[in-house]
Amino acid sequence: RKQLWAPRWMLAAHAFQCVGDRSWGLFLPLYLAELRPGSVAPVAVIEVVRYGFGMLFATKVAEWCETQGHSKVLRRLLICENLGVVLGALLSRAALGDLGNPAFWAAAVFFGVDAVCSSALQTLVGKVAVRSLSSSIQATRLAETNARLVRLDMAVALSCPLVVGYLSKRHGGLRGLHC
Repeated sequence: RKQLWAPRWMLAAHAFQCVGDRSWGLFLPLYLAELRPGSVAPVAVIEVVRYGFGMLFATKVAEWCETQGHSKVLRRLLICENLGVVLGALLSRAALGDLGNPAFWAAAVFFGVDAVCSSALQTLVGKVAVRSLSSSIQATRLAETNARLVRLDMAVALSCPLVVGYLSKRHGGLRGLHC
């Protein structure tokens, strides 16, 4: 009976992760654009730092994840990811998108930490799920579950901008959403 629910729980967990990651991926540039109207420089710098951190540190974080227990790694990554988001948002707000302010660069670093942790979490959760499911279900069912995860991620990617746009319009932009 537990084996029947495992794919459902995994899909639900994946859905929440996708919604969070996709929403954040959409909100971050909008948030930064509102901090510095008329300039895309803060958005561009933060995105370069986020992808740069991913390129520089993702492999090291993945190697570290393999040497630790999964539950300990998941907790630490969740803490670091959420601290990166909160501290990055607070510091970028304090800097008002001003690239000359050291707080802005500190915010960029925290957003980079968020990106690395988010990527590692997604990879780790997928690996743990595949390992647990592969021992309990047939290969065809595993492929079917993997295809569902991909379709779910794409559905969230398509619907997230629509939902965020609707909520933003309904509540008067990002300031109305208290982001």
